[in-house]
Amino acid sequence: MLGLLLACAPTDTERFVEAGLALDLASGHAACAGIADEELRGECAAHVVREHGATDGDLARTTCALGSASWADECVFLLAEELHDPSDPQATATLCQEAGRYSTSCLMHVWSGHAAALKRELGPNEAADAFAPALDWAGPLASEDLARRGWGLFYRTELDVSVPLDVGACAGLPDPHPRHCRQGLHEALARTIHRVSRESPGAFAQACAAEESTSRAEAIQRAAGVTYVPSPALDAVAKRAIAADCRLEREAAGSEE
Repeated sequence: MLGLLLACAPTDTERFVEAGLALDLASGHAACAGIADEELRGECAAHVVREHGATDGDLARTTCALGSASWADECVFLLAEELHDPSDPQATATLCQEAGRYSTSCLMHVWSGHAAALKRELGPNEAADAFAPALDWAGPLASEDLARRGWGLFYRTELDVSVPLDVGACAGLPDPHPRHCRQGLHEALARTIHRVSRESPGAFAQACAAEESTSRAEAIQRAAGVTYVPSPALDAVAKRAIAADCRLEREAAGSEE
């Protein structure tokens, strides 16, 4: 009799398909929970949460915990995206703290949307003031490196909306934000110059041919569609980044001859 019952039991693949056809989170959870293989059970849970997680956050968290740790991390990341409310990004960031190896990516996603929203509503300096507290949403994951990356993301978002980079926006922030803000701004400018060297090689080659570094910087800023308020620090960052990429451009051109 036991052998007959086991023979009639759904296979893991059949339960996975059943979960995919589920019309609600509870049914999907039940189907995934019956899968014996831990990895497949975790993949199943992630799929179900992506489809139905927004309907019940608490049950979705329980569903994410059904499988392996690696799938649980991805599942929580997906849940954070499903539950994200632009009017309450801090709640999403708190959930990101539970996403394990995806926590940083999850936080960066939240910060990116928050930065863009602030820029639409406020001026550049006011947006920086308003963005600073968001970095505390990292909670126990907070670190100097993460703060620097957060500010870098803020200024890369600023580049996307054509707002001039201004190191002065960092000056009035409470400690330790000014240092992280400046580091992030420098990184955003250098990354933008590097992006132009890849995406607009013709314009970059012409800029590299200019004799004066000032002419190079102006040409590359035009090609990138980015401007910054002049400052010794940003000038130095731009010159270093331009010199490095111009050297790579010359080496690439030499290898083709």
